Amino acid sequence: MTRKALLSLIIAAIAIIGVGAYAAGKAGPSAVDQAAVTQSAIQASTDAAKADNPEVRAAAAAQSTAPGGTSVEVAMMPRVMGNPDAPVRVEEFASLSCSHCANFYKDVFPQLKEKYIDTGKVFFVYTDFPLNPSALDAAMVARCLPPAHYFNFIKMLFENQAQWAFSENYRQTLQSNTALLGMSTDAFNACLNNEDLRKALAAVVQEANTKHKIQSTPSFVLNGTEVMRGSHDFASFSATLDKLLADAGKAE
Repeated sequence: MTRKALLSLIIAAIAIIGVGAYAAGKAGPSAVDQAAVTQSAIQASTDAAKADNPEVRAAAAAQSTAPGGTSVEVAMMPRVMGNPDAPVRVEEFASLSCSHCANFYKDVFPQLKEKYIDTGKVFFVYTDFPLNPSALDAAMVARCLPPAHYFNFIKMLFENQAQWAFSENYRQTLQSNTALLGMSTDAFNACLNNEDLRKALAAVVQEANTKHKIQSTPSFVLNGTEVMRGSHDFASFSATLDKLLADAGKAE
């Protein structure tokens, strides 16, 4: 399947579930997207986090930068943060070209991480879902980097979204940024030519809608069932998490 056909598949899938689509090469502030991570993949990532095995992490990092491109199995592993045994799990569904997602990462996530993730209260899972070419390419190269670089790289992309996401030369910027992390030009091109990875990213669209009815970003699924949609400030996010933590305490 060609890159153009895969982009068409993504846009068609979004149209089917009533979300709409980005204009070619652009994403407006109100553009929305969605994604889902399979339960089995989350469990595999959780098990790895519990093991906390440096050799396992090193092997995954080496595989993710192997000549010829990234293993799709490594690339599509959930990107997680925090304690896998935390009483609350937050799954975020976001796009790297979504302005509301960028605002979340700049204004809310640092406080969320400090109060809940770093203290072991929340296990955080991030899933990409791109709706336009720049977001798709950015998601791919982020996942082709060694996993240890993932969150720092997307943080940088969100913080500098206006400088790359809507530019005709966004690939040049992405390549320059990945080069700083050790990705060669050949590896960068191999990643963007990995059609299996494109298919895997496209497949999450239908799964998200089927599993959680996600139709906007950022969206958050709490403990696998409760869905928070759209922009929330830290106060409202904190109130929701505190209630879930209190309920978990009552259940123990």
